[in-house]
Amino acid sequence: MDYDFIKQLNIPLVIFNEQNNIVLTNTLFVEEFNKVKNINRFKNKFDFDFCVLEPEKNINLTPIDFCLLSNENFFTIVNYRDENSNLKFYELSSYIQNGKKLLTFKNITYDNKFQEINSNLIKLEKYKNDLELENKKLNELKDNAQLQVLKMNILNRINDKIRKSIDYNEIILSALKEICPLINAFTISFAKFERKGIFKVTHIYPRTKSVLSHDTKFVLSDNEFEKLSKRKYITTFVLKPFEKSNKFFKTSLFRIILPIFHQKKLLGIIIGFSKQKISLTSQSDLISSLSVQISQSCSLANLFDKVKSTNKELKKTLNELKETQIHLINSEKMASLGQLIAGVAHEINTPLASVNSNNNIRYKIIKNLILNYQNDDYVQKLQYINKLDEEAIKRIKNIVVSLKKFVRLDEAQLQSVNVNEEIDLTLELLNHELKNKITVVKNYSNVKQIKCYPNLLNQVFMNLIINAKQSIEGYGKIEITTLMNEDNLEIIFKDTGCGIAKKDVKKIFNQGFSTKPYGEGTGLGLAICKKIIEKHNGSITFDSEVNIGTTFKILLPY
Repeated sequence: MDYDFIKQLNIPLVIFNEQNNIVLTNTLFVEEFNKVKNINRFKNKFDFDFCVLEPEKNINLTPIDFCLLSNENFFTIVNYRDENSNLKFYELSSYIQNGKKLLTFKNITYDNKFQEINSNLIKLEKYKNDLELENKKLNELKDNAQLQVLKMNILNRINDKIRKSIDYNEIILSALKEICPLINAFTISFAKFERKGIFKVTHIYPRTKSVLSHDTKFVLSDNEFEKLSKRKYITTFVLKPFEKSNKFFKTSLFRIILPIFHQKKLLGIIIGFSKQKISLTSQSDLISSLSVQISQSCSLANLFDKVKSTNKELKKTLNELKETQIHLINSEKMASLGQLIAGVAHEINTPLASVNSNNNIRYKIIKNLILNYQNDDYVQKLQYINKLDEEAIKRIKNIVVSLKKFVRLDEAQLQSVNVNEEIDLTLELLNHELKNKITVVKNYSNVKQIKCYPNLLNQVFMNLIINAKQSIEGYGKIEITTLMNEDNLEIIFKDTGCGIAKKDVKKIFNQGFSTKPYGEGTGLGLAICKKIIEKHNGSITFDSEVNIGTTFKILLPY
């Protein structure tokens, strides 16, 4: 290969060997791209919009990589981002000679720019012609457009004032204030529709120049009402506010009546008085638009008032629901206490039976001691029985103390407690439920004390342990783990029960949902557990597999 000839080629060129290493660059290549010190960085400056290789080979490949991978001569258009972040375009050609790859780069940046400029000139020429045509049309509509702009400005100003308020009275007064100068009136009023031909004046602007009074019954003739019903406004000179009024003006006034409809329903009328005749022909479209806007705003305002009233009812209902929820929580707690008390009764009866039996024995021994006071065996038996009684009484005392701790009424105050001790307290109270059937494995860490509502947490622990026990048929295991993370205390209850069916997973925390037979569960236990944990700004999640078991995980912040 004639390298001297290649170096003299009037186009940037680079040659790669079979190992894809650069073996030669000509002077133009160095001038265009500088010396290539890092081949990968050089490759990554190139990109293009299409490729010729199979799609699965295209991932993360640059145009240079395509050239090196291709077994045939290769041509494409690429873009290149130089050190100054300028974007350039090249015709990249790849040739294979004697196992080596020759890549040439023809700079077509200015060709692309010329085509782009030429295309833009054509577009500008077309745009110029279109503008001239549009300008001609605009000149023809100039006078009408200026008038419409003026009207739209007035309409938009009124609309903005109306839309900023959802108060019915403020909407009406804002509309009257804007319409008053529009129809050249010195006073304007709104009268609400009551029944055919009769309206009640509810709003007046301005009050100082009012012709009508609040609560005035504004009466229209049948002909006038029929005209209004057809959505037509009424203009006429009058000597009194309306036909049946007892009030007379000193001079005749020009009266304007505009109907306000919402859909097909007549909401009311706007009544304006002027000292001179007014032509509303040019403002008819604007007045119609205003009437529609006012009607919609009034309708929304009325709806808002209804919503406010409904919200009050909802708040009342919500308070009632909260009270009901408290009762439900107490009901669930009482259900737990019911099970607890039954177990406590059993736990107390056993040692009491022992005390009772021992008392009978003691009675007989005492009788024998009286008769045979020199026999030491009786004295030893008496001492042994007394020791048994002492242990039984101590057990009763522990159970009573645990019960008092569990049902303590401290919900209103946060307390610092050790969670391990609270779990042990719950397990002690549930001993009668678990012994001889459930093996409890405790994996406690040396956790910090947390601020919580202990009786509420105890209720959660009891509910989870009872649920775990009830899910186990025959013998099984409940594993309780406590862990201390950086920000949270983690409590895990894992059982070897029947698990939770997939169809029930999303409903397990729903109030009223229970997997237990009818009459055996309230469906509130887990829902209340979730509420209690959320009250502590924590979270409770679970993972379950049918016939394997269920794991509940509680996270509580320190």
